[in-house]
Amino acid sequence: MLPVVRSRRLLTLAGAIALWRLLDLPIAAPLVFTFLATYLLSVFVLRSERFTLPTRYALPALIAVAVVAIAPRLDALRDTEQLTGLDVVLRDRWRIQDTPAVAPAVLHLDRPSLLYGHAPGAERFDLVFEDSRVAGEDLGHGLFAFAFEPREHTVGEVRYDVDGEVGAADLRVSRPRHEPKWGCVGDGLAVPSEPTDTLFVFDGSTWREEQTLDGPTDCVGLEDGRRVVAHRYSDALSIGAERVRVGFGQARLARRGSTIAVAIAEPPSVVFVEAGAAEGTGTSTRSGTGAADSTSTGTVAATASRVVHRVALDTPPDWIAYAGDTLLVTSRRAHTLARLGHDDPLDFGRPAITLAVAPSGRYAFVTLTDYRPEGDAGPNHHVEEQIAVVDVEAWRVVQRIRTGALGALPSGIFARDDATLDVVFAGTDTLATFDVDLARGAVVDGEADRRVALPIAAPHGVLRFGGATFVSSPADGAFHRVESNETKAFAEPDDVRRGYRAFYEATRAGVACATCHLHAGSDFAPHDIGHDTPRPTLDVRGVWGTAPYLRGASYPTIGALHGFAEAVLDGYARPVEDRPALLEAFLASRGLERPRPSFPSREGVAAFVRADCVHCHAFPAFTNLAQIPEPALFPERRGLHALDTPSLFGVRDAPPYLFDGRAETLRAVLFEHDRAGRHGAVARLDEDEREALLALLEAL
Repeated sequence: MLPVVRSRRLLTLAGAIALWRLLDLPIAAPLVFTFLATYLLSVFVLRSERFTLPTRYALPALIAVAVVAIAPRLDALRDTEQLTGLDVVLRDRWRIQDTPAVAPAVLHLDRPSLLYGHAPGAERFDLVFEDSRVAGEDLGHGLFAFAFEPREHTVGEVRYDVDGEVGAADLRVSRPRHEPKWGCVGDGLAVPSEPTDTLFVFDGSTWREEQTLDGPTDCVGLEDGRRVVAHRYSDALSIGAERVRVGFGQARLARRGSTIAVAIAEPPSVVFVEAGAAEGTGTSTRSGTGAADSTSTGTVAATASRVVHRVALDTPPDWIAYAGDTLLVTSRRAHTLARLGHDDPLDFGRPAITLAVAPSGRYAFVTLTDYRPEGDAGPNHHVEEQIAVVDVEAWRVVQRIRTGALGALPSGIFARDDATLDVVFAGTDTLATFDVDLARGAVVDGEADRRVALPIAAPHGVLRFGGATFVSSPADGAFHRVESNETKAFAEPDDVRRGYRAFYEATRAGVACATCHLHAGSDFAPHDIGHDTPRPTLDVRGVWGTAPYLRGASYPTIGALHGFAEAVLDGYARPVEDRPALLEAFLASRGLERPRPSFPSREGVAAFVRADCVHCHAFPAFTNLAQIPEPALFPERRGLHALDTPSLFGVRDAPPYLFDGRAETLRAVLFEHDRAGRHGAVARLDEDEREALLALLEAL
């Protein structure tokens, strides 16, 4: 028999475990409280000195109670207490602290990029590839920068050479994959694949691949059959075989006659190019008074294309399209649709996912994740996707069509005429065709005349060519011809592609990762995500390898966020094996988009060190991956938040700043929201050092 004291302890423990299981809270703190409660109860109830438990049955019974109670909740307990993924957190921290170290954690072979190495005391730091090497630029304080151009290197294993010491660089290599998104119709159907520098062209009977310059983003067709292609990582606009220098960061194109409008990210602007005539045979037609017109054929001399005008913008443009003579421009950062040359943008409160204009130019159709013109966050984790119908001449939204009944995440739209739209939904792999009826009211629910379940994942683009509807899928690297139910795939499935679909796939609540993290970036909008104040959306490109994640370091791995989708957003209708690992694979393939990376200055690095920024934002990843209590940095704020130390890569393009978005600019972060002087010691910098520090942050 077990004596009374030991019996009481065993019953207390068993009771605590059973009560904790009944509470169904997979958190360690309630287990502690239930133990205290059952202990106090045992003190008052089991006071008899003669109370004993039979040894033969007590221990097995109590062990069984513990196993039955704890085992089903063990995984959830590990997740909520951030024990699952602790190995990932330690791995990432060790990778950036064990010098020589290189960051970011992923080397992307589809774009030029800057990498940083940290080797205190080193005089030389090179990255070594199979048949070449990149010499590091010494920025001082043991920091080196590497300008990587993938077209110049054959990349297998990446090694470092630090003053003659050679070793394996701890870098994950992400290789380009075909990702066709949006395209154009001219003398054939054409859709760019930015990562692979490829243009997929369909001439009505066969598909072919054409190589382009670095990072093709969009195309338009000219009346003479030539094709114009924009590029993110080249400053040249391709007009047939001709090259016109317009600037890096080309995004979208629009055409009116022979005038090409080019949306440019850096610096934010729209460049107008007059397309010259191609040399060849031309035909002219002269109207006559008889039964037929007369025609003549002759040689047309070539004329050079040229930039004729450039218009600076306040924020980077996203989509552009002509509506008659009016150029429409959307801004993801400003959440607006604007008429170039006018000072009256329409503010939607959320960015345009895509834009289409009716052939007549009368109406513009803008797909949105929500409509919040007052700039409010809306309900907790709630969106209401819709299409805004804009009367271009009256310049107002005349109807909003809620699309929840048609699909989730409307990522591509094609206007057949003033009323008929084709819309593809990346969140539900569907195509809907329907008519816009303005007589139905200002806010209506979409009703599809045709709704097609597509055999390709996360469709982005939809076009009409040769009387048929074509849909493109970057997730599958494929195209689908709807009427004939034919699919043309240019890639094989892998974890990155399956993760692509998982990132865009909507939960039962109608929300996908990509709803707010638009194309893995940010929608620059505040959202109610259960905190005391709304939070701006984080850009998740380039974050892989910087565990733990989110502002409060709430999740030890990217995949752990899947549990949030299951618990808060009602989970997914489609069962997927190991969805968390697929999300990890996809986000590891998403890198920062810097069209023209440039080295920071030694003066900027010196100012960064002198201001003690390096204490938390340590080299080479510009983070030590640690968490800091909010009052330790901002004592005037009495919150209980633990603030994760973010990497500063891409910080220029990620406003607003600080965990609640209260700082609109980097200058405001440094000089307006650090009253206690604990968020860096910028007060010790002179004016030149401050400007050098800001320039460094923008270069990152």
